[in-house]
Amino acid sequence: TELKNEALSTLCNLSLGGFLGDRAENVLQKIDMQSLIGFVRNKDSTYRLFGAVAIGNIASHDNLKSTILDSGALQPLLGAYGESSTDIETRRCIAHTVCNLASNVTNRSPIINQGGLASIIFLCQSGVSEDMLAALTTLRGFASSASDRRMVFEEGTLSVLSLAMTSGCIECKRES
Repeated sequence: TELKNEALSTLCNLSLGGFLGDRAENVLQKIDMQSLIGFVRNKDSTYRLFGAVAIGNIASHDNLKSTILDSGALQPLLGAYGESSTDIETRRCIAHTVCNLASNVTNRSPIINQGGLASIIFLCQSGVSEDMLAALTTLRGFASSASDRRMVFEEGTLSVLSLAMTSGCIECKRES
């Protein structure tokens, strides 16, 4: 197990540097999602961060988004997000993973229904322009569905839209 964790940690470090690139699919063929999900569920904050980053980078590939959802990774990600022991950087990575997954229209309702909006709202409140823009774009996508609008509204979207309008980020103001 220790050897497997070290191998996965190395993979996650490579993922941090953007070295998976077009090889993300090959990586997924060799390392099952359950191993990465195990990292997200780990009590060690470093492993948890590594898992969130790796899954998030894999989720940036359109053809792999359904693989991530089909593997059951969303609930452990959101569960780790909600734990009080999860650090801010891991929460940011989880929220960006949710943004990546939400770029696929069919993933949006499951994300909302499993509690993923809280992570997006968190990202909007980070004060980091890139985070806010990613979150606002995701919220706009969620709000495009008539069936999801009420939940998006009830989650507190108006307060983060107001925050975005007062930020110094021009793109965020346009997006909100």
